[in-house]
Amino acid sequence: MTSARKKYPAFVLIFLPSFLIATKPAPPQQLSIQEAVASALKHRPDLEALTFATQANKSAAKGAIAGYYPTITFNNTLWQEIGQNHPANSALLTANQLLYSFSGPIQNYKRAKKYAEISKLDEDVLTNKIKLEVERTFLQAWFLQQQRVTITALKKSSTETYTKAKHENKLELLDKNVWLTNTEQYASSISNIDQYYDDTITTYKRLEFLMGQSLLLTEGDTSKKVLTKLVWRPLKKSIVHPLATYYNLAINNRPELEQAIKKIDIERYNIQLAQGSRLPTISANASAGHQALVYPSGININRGYHSMGLTVDWTIFDGLVTQYKEQQSEANKVKEILNKEQTVLSIKQEVQDKYFAYSKALTKLKAQKISYVRAHNEFVLRKQELEIGQISPVDFQTAKTNWEQSQLDWYAANVVTELSKRDLWYACGYPEFLQS
Repeated sequence: MTSARKKYPAFVLIFLPSFLIATKPAPPQQLSIQEAVASALKHRPDLEALTFATQANKSAAKGAIAGYYPTITFNNTLWQEIGQNHPANSALLTANQLLYSFSGPIQNYKRAKKYAEISKLDEDVLTNKIKLEVERTFLQAWFLQQQRVTITALKKSSTETYTKAKHENKLELLDKNVWLTNTEQYASSISNIDQYYDDTITTYKRLEFLMGQSLLLTEGDTSKKVLTKLVWRPLKKSIVHPLATYYNLAINNRPELEQAIKKIDIERYNIQLAQGSRLPTISANASAGHQALVYPSGININRGYHSMGLTVDWTIFDGLVTQYKEQQSEANKVKEILNKEQTVLSIKQEVQDKYFAYSKALTKLKAQKISYVRAHNEFVLRKQELEIGQISPVDFQTAKTNWEQSQLDWYAANVVTELSKRDLWYACGYPEFLQS
């Protein structure tokens, strides 16, 4: 009995698994904030959809200007009347060329071009939003990454402190209230540690979703998973410019404001189109044809003909339709002007809020640095006391944990400051002037 399984050469069986593994993109070992943003912009379907929307609007603009291209039409008719022995034939070739229209291809092209420009600015708006979202998630994940060392130390010191208190309680060397306090603190620490691991995986998964790329290097228990290392260093010095500088940057760089201006332009073109509809249209036309007729008497007639001329179309009265359209466009123009003014006010308010939030974060960062330096000096002192035997290893571990917590607070202050700064960058439209 022969087997139904299809046999493959040995080299195929060896090559196939390695090929499948090679086609799956491997997670990066290290990842910078710039790489995370680039990956997110590359894998966003909604951003790609806007790109095609821009292409569609550009094609619509080209289609509008095509109204000034000549049109050529060929028509051939074959018919037979009652009593005719043979069918008659007529062929006609017609060419038309629009010379000028006050509400024609040029005006429609200009308006369609504005729609294409607005669509392109939609891409810029979404790009800025994606960029800010990725940056915020990246920095949150980076902070959790830095917290891992502190969490490990906290778990160790909490366990050692609880074990020490447990033995002292057995020997009745510890007050019952102190024992209950230590038990409560230990339970709270373990709960915070478990929550930390959950928060870390959740934040990494959110960053994966935004990037469209895996950041998990190994599978396993939540506390033992190996994640991509996020690389970011706080700036040593932050420069704060006057508030007016950020106002000007936002006015010149926010795509939403540029969109508002183009919407006003569209309504102006709509007014011109409505007014132009009441004016004449001039076009040139030419035709050439041939007819073949056969009469019942047997007489055959073949004749050719051609003609050329100019056509003027002028609607004298259209029931006030175009006048109402003009009034409608005028009202829409005023509406868009007011919307633009409101956009300016909203952007200025947003810039102002982010500016003061950033300034406040910088002030807190300076204060946190003083606490950070003091905690470091205390840790060095406790280390020296351990070396000469003045304190126990457990007390030193507690001092080390306090130092690591102070270091974590320093990292947290840097992250808050960076988030505030990037919020301000977003409010200004991510100008290169601020990012350089």
